[in-house]
Amino acid sequence: MRLNHKFLIILLLTFLLPFLGYSQQQKPNMYFIRETKRNVIIPFKLINNLIVIPIKINNSKIYYFILDSGVRTPIITELDYNDSIKLNYLRKQKIHGLGKGDPLEVYFSTHNDFSIFNIIHSNLNAYFLAENVFHLSAKMGTQINGLIGYDIFKNFIVKIDYAGKKLILYNPALYSQKKNRRWTTLPLEINNKKAYLRTVIEQEDGSKIPVKLLLDTGSSLALWLSVESDSLLKLPSKYKETFLGKGLNGEIYGKKSRIKSVYIGKYKLTNPTASFPDSSSVLNTIKKDNRNGSLGAEILRRFTVIIDYYNKEISFLPNHNLHDEFKYDRSGIEIYVPYPGLPFYVIHRIRKDSPADKAGLKKGDQILSINSNKNINLTLNQIHGILRRKDGYKIKMKVQRDNEVIEAQFKLKKDL
Repeated sequence: MRLNHKFLIILLLTFLLPFLGYSQQQKPNMYFIRETKRNVIIPFKLINNLIVIPIKINNSKIYYFILDSGVRTPIITELDYNDSIKLNYLRKQKIHGLGKGDPLEVYFSTHNDFSIFNIIHSNLNAYFLAENVFHLSAKMGTQINGLIGYDIFKNFIVKIDYAGKKLILYNPALYSQKKNRRWTTLPLEINNKKAYLRTVIEQEDGSKIPVKLLLDTGSSLALWLSVESDSLLKLPSKYKETFLGKGLNGEIYGKKSRIKSVYIGKYKLTNPTASFPDSSSVLNTIKKDNRNGSLGAEILRRFTVIIDYYNKEISFLPNHNLHDEFKYDRSGIEIYVPYPGLPFYVIHRIRKDSPADKAGLKKGDQILSINSNKNINLTLNQIHGILRRKDGYKIKMKVQRDNEVIEAQFKLKKDL
């Protein structure tokens, strides 16, 4: 995506910055509009386990960002062609991330104001992607414009009420939180603007292995683990090869399986799904931060979570989702929404030899109905829910391929 496309990126103050005393080393400043305010409550959308919050950039209209604790610097991932946004002092840069491809070319912008409800973050750096590599809006079925993480977590005590879909940002100077015995607290390690926690997993053979995991609110998965990070970590005997996601530097493939359990303080979660990425996609990252994997939102959503960078700790209070089964798609279909906000669903990817593949469905098929439910009556979250139902559940799907309407039938298959 180039800057001379239909949407307008206005480069402001470039020649004035040296005279205004700005410096790239200047510490960002995030604050409550009312200094005496104890907290701000932000309702959020929870889509595929991910927290979506509204943000304004330099007095823009509202854009929607995923709260991602794995992100150091905010990333503007996509804009509509008719969007107009002011970004200050842009320059080209290349950045590294997960995936097998080359470093990604981005635009680096400094001295921006981000506002979230009654909070303002002045002098904030951000990346703007020259190319929309994540396609987050299409994957989530609603407008998603970016990712933000560290700059929120480092300035506030952050409470995430997954069940109530509320994000509460506390003023650290005025914060006090009473916790009953149901809370469990773990230390956090903050390194290079990312948070890590140590816990224990139980493997297929019953062995209990200590692991260091990245706290990753921006991952919809439960766990991912790298067997290359520790010789004691073993790939379970039963797994399936699959596409795991997209990183800054390309697609990530690997294996999806289950482990026996994972411990969150005093709470034991049994039979969680776990992803094991190919070493070529993640090995450099693993070596860089000396971790064994990541803890994602499929586990976090089972708790109310308080993330406290100031005191380097994280606390968990179980909610009614604690004992939910760890579900996954059992059809083999990945769905895109080409026009986010509209009930227009297209099969973007099909896992080889999956039930949907064997039923004859193909990439590019437009979904018209599922089990007599027309697409216009279904959200993407509801479709995901249907495709994660129990083993043997029957699916009747009507799709349009070119000018032909095709009906396919298959049963969901439990293969983990």
